[in-house]
Amino acid sequence: MAPLYSGLFALLGEELGHPATDIPQALYDTPDDVFRDITNGNNDTPPTQDYGPAVVGFQATQGWDACTGLGSIVGSSLAAHLANKKELGGAPTS
Repeated sequence: MAPLYSGLFALLGEELGHPATDIPQALYDTPDDVFRDITNGNNDTPPTQDYGPAVVGFQATQGWDACTGLGSIVGSSLAAHLANKKELGGAPTS
């Protein structure tokens, strides 16, 4: 996932005209359309000969959860949100 997010943030920086910094704080102050909430599934690990017994992970639920976080990012919505964030060098917010 790290290469995907690295590429996304490089594209965001290009769109914004400056490096997309201070992203973690901005992610938790986003409108609902910035993330697609993942509400089904889990990150359980099945048993394998190499890694041992099954491990129960976390369930995906509505909103933030330990399995999927805030959900999957909608890049165009995130770019629009970041463009309006003053602390990221975007337009002033009122």
